[in-house]
Amino acid sequence: MKMIFKIEEYLPDTKQVVIRYCRQNAPKPISEYPAKAVSTDNYDTSFDSRNLLESIAQYGYTKVLAQEDKEEILPENIPADVPNSLDIADYVAGMNKLIGEELMNIEVPMQTFETPRIYSGPVEVQGASQDQDTVFAAQILNSLTKANAGGVRPSLDGDYKSQVPAAAGEMDVTKLKTEIRRNEMK
Repeated sequence: MKMIFKIEEYLPDTKQVVIRYCRQNAPKPISEYPAKAVSTDNYDTSFDSRNLLESIAQYGYTKVLAQEDKEEILPENIPADVPNSLDIADYVAGMNKLIGEELMNIEVPMQTFETPRIYSGPVEVQGASQDQDTVFAAQILNSLTKANAGGVRPSLDGDYKSQVPAAAGEMDVTKLKTEIRRNEMK
């Protein structure tokens, strides 16, 4: 067993220290264990710091043993029934039985499951002036856009103001200017 201690305060008037002790692998923090005022006369300060530390630990050892006896055993750590046998296989079988019973009693929370939407391949466009590769690429882009936006194609009007600087002007005016420039290019 490894023990730790924490000196919280030195009381020079009474030559005492306020100290807490516990096991290093204790089930709760050292600050939750009781603090005690201990006279420094109980500690060996005659030789070096190692002697001092060992005497502090030695004084707290019985207190830590008492704490260990008072601590509750976690339900998971209560030993199972031990088979009365000299055969190791009986012990292994007993442990496997306990593990099997434990696995049979595990509660698994139910989760809702939505079936994925299945998209079909490219749709052939009749009478379109564009080639089929361009149409197919546009359909893929449309599907990706909808998938990234939760299944709904985002509105360009709503996103316009957040994505375009104010200097570009209003959406309707910009569309009109674009159409005029396109017609001039023809």
